[in-house]
Amino acid sequence: MRRAHYGGGPGALTSGLVWLLAGSLLLLWEQDKAIIAFLIGGMFIYPVSTVITRMLGRSAQHDKSNPLAPLGLETTFMMLLGIAVSAALYLQEPLWFFPAMLFIIGGRYLTFATLYGMKTYWLLGGLLALAGYLVYAKNLPIESGAFLGGLVEIIFAFILMRAVPN
Repeated sequence: MRRAHYGGGPGALTSGLVWLLAGSLLLLWEQDKAIIAFLIGGMFIYPVSTVITRMLGRSAQHDKSNPLAPLGLETTFMMLLGIAVSAALYLQEPLWFFPAMLFIIGGRYLTFATLYGMKTYWLLGGLLALAGYLVYAKNLPIESGAFLGGLVEIIFAFILMRAVPN
């Protein structure tokens, strides 16, 4: 799994870019439009990261007999349920959307420590959750969560790829 998907680094890179795009759009557009763009962008993370992975010389195809393969799909469903919770929170208080998303994505990354066999994901997940807490506790502007999520994921994308041997 780690070798085929380059440690998940291309996925973290793509996701980080979606977060940064959302933060930028929040500075330019209405919140509703930026959140919708974030959610639509999120739907393209896997296909875009697959293309990037292949461009970097990896197969992006794990062994179908790998017993951990279902874990990626299972955590995707958990994430989708979390997005529904984030959307409900957004309707109550828009400032809560990105902190909730940071917790949800951070929690998903914690399972990637098992999926990819890389403890680095514990740190990535923990830092995203910490960012979510800080944005919420400090009542930071809505774009702060998007920019923090993007920054953390992009930094870790390169750390993850560097940790995978050729």
